[in-house]
Amino acid sequence: MQLLVGGGEGYEMGDFLVAREDLAGVSGRYLLDFVPYDGAAAGKLLKSPKVAAVGSGETAFVLKGLGFSLSETEAGSDVIVDDAGAADKALIAAGKPYVGYGADALTLVKEEGLLPGFDFDMTDPYHEGLFRSKLVQTSLITAQYDREEYLYTAAGTWITSVPQGAQVLVKASSDANFFKAGWWPGHEEAKGQVIGLSSRENGRSITLFANTLTNKAHPQHQFRLLANAIYTAAIGLEPNRKADRYEVAYAEKPQSFKKNSEASVRIEVENKNGVDAQATLVVALYEKATNKMADYAYVTKSIEPGAKTVVSTGLHIPDSDRYEVRVFVWDNWNQARALAEPLKVQVLP
Repeated sequence: MQLLVGGGEGYEMGDFLVAREDLAGVSGRYLLDFVPYDGAAAGKLLKSPKVAAVGSGETAFVLKGLGFSLSETEAGSDVIVDDAGAADKALIAAGKPYVGYGADALTLVKEEGLLPGFDFDMTDPYHEGLFRSKLVQTSLITAQYDREEYLYTAAGTWITSVPQGAQVLVKASSDANFFKAGWWPGHEEAKGQVIGLSSRENGRSITLFANTLTNKAHPQHQFRLLANAIYTAAIGLEPNRKADRYEVAYAEKPQSFKKNSEASVRIEVENKNGVDAQATLVVALYEKATNKMADYAYVTKSIEPGAKTVVSTGLHIPDSDRYEVRVFVWDNWNQARALAEPLKVQVLP
């Protein structure tokens, strides 16, 4: 199974790529939505991470129900999940992936200085309510949700300061009627505030949610936020950078290629990240009838902060029009985060 890092026809970033024969074994037991894979997005192979559940029993209960293997120790885990602020701060500081949620977890991160520049506020950690929220569509953690969703909290907490380099995942809606129901005196203070973020700065992998994702194992609609945060951290994927941190331009955007010719693509990429970055250009040949990749070529180049570089590659198209060419622009081969929309180019006789 792979976690898709981009979207295509009928599917989106964060969906799962599964072999047809594997689906056959479970489709009779579960309600599944699936569509054919058109090869327009890359995927990262998922492993089964060992998770350390720190804090309340409800976290361990939910993780078991989601099928995760629980580690007996934090040191022996791939990811630490914490709803009580009881995780080993030294392990987090050393780079052990950490997913924390609720007031206690946020307190640990703030007081131990694990995420410089982070801060939060609350009315009372026992206040609870259902509220409208906005989820970013450029993160593997949140992309599968609608842009606007109702989320639940039993913590009365929100994030007031987002560290440099962190990606905001969730915000409370700024609409006047964002609060739906519950007992949350002073909830107006949370309107428009950040609820979730993810950071991979300074060698640390930290994902935080101000709301209580697993409260009493009831808010099942939020469980995928937790699962996606675990998978994303376990396979080493960074939060998806916004497209405006790169500028990608085709020297000449191909409209078509001819059979028995060279499919050559040339782009210019500007690095706006403020740190050294990479750009990868992939030119792939697909059989139209089977949607299978027949050949590919790629090249990766490093780009200094503020600099531009030209990236070009190509491949030979056989003497047949049963193919089409697809072009992908990623940050690098391993992370495969899209810097531009995939391009499909027809092959003419």
